[in-house]
Amino acid sequence: MDAFSRFPREDVTRHPGVGRTLARVTAIGVPRGAGPHWVDMRWLCQTVADGLADRARKQGVKVDLTLCASSAAVIGYADRLYRAVRRLGRNALDVMPNGGTLTIRVDRIPYVLIEVCDTGPGIAPERLAKLWDADDRMRQGGGLPATRVTIEAHHGYIWYRPQLGGGSCFQIELPAAGPRIESLAS
Repeated sequence: MDAFSRFPREDVTRHPGVGRTLARVTAIGVPRGAGPHWVDMRWLCQTVADGLADRARKQGVKVDLTLCASSAAVIGYADRLYRAVRRLGRNALDVMPNGGTLTIRVDRIPYVLIEVCDTGPGIAPERLAKLWDADDRMRQGGGLPATRVTIEAHHGYIWYRPQLGGGSCFQIELPAAGPRIESLAS
């Protein structure tokens, strides 16, 4: 049983808010029987930045992408990780309708670190308590519970920290993949 199927379907449906989030996250994007693969997080974050570029340009937002030189591979589901990082980028653009800076950074120290930061207004202190709450119907946070479930299912961590001078920064830590064995016949 992998991390994505650790919630039996009947348990998922018993919890109204969390159940819908978990059911969506655990059911989408991966064909039955498909397992996790090597995912280059540098490529994935470059793809997210490219996908957000037009909207950012129209809003006057500068996209600052910083990729580490060393491998930033993880074992996981690329489509789910892509949606998690893209969701953070879209949320950042949502709070900067009149310009700002969206920073996406990938590093490996020794885990893979992904940061998605913005120069928007930040998150109000009264919202922080419900930031990851799937039952919060205010829809502020734009899918953060689903993002958290995805990251944790990949044995990672995600947290929020305010930016100095205003803005938000979400940091994701994922376990780095070890050296890839191309052939066992050597």
